[in-house]
Amino acid sequence: MPLDVAIELEGVAEKPVIAQFMAARLGYGIFKLPNADLAQKDWRNFANLMARVNEVMKDVADSLADDNQISASEIIAKDLIADFDALLVSVLTLRADCIEKVANDE
Repeated sequence: MPLDVAIELEGVAEKPVIAQFMAARLGYGIFKLPNADLAQKDWRNFANLMARVNEVMKDVADSLADDNQISASEIIAKDLIADFDALLVSVLTLRADCIEKVANDE
């Protein structure tokens, strides 16, 4: 498939399926960058991130406590994949805030 056709298809899809597949084959992941206009313009995002990290790390520690392993059933029960995804979004939101502040010389 020509690249311009793939780009056109990605533009009308809900998410970049082709790019995600290619990235995964190479060992990478793709996450949508937050819209800087919607980001909070202060450090509440950092406080939210730290609170979320504490919650997720407690779940991880609880899972490790019995056998020093995290099983698939524990990952599912504690919804760790979604939690890690949420952490990534929080970090990317902080990143967007910082980029905007630098761009605006705030």
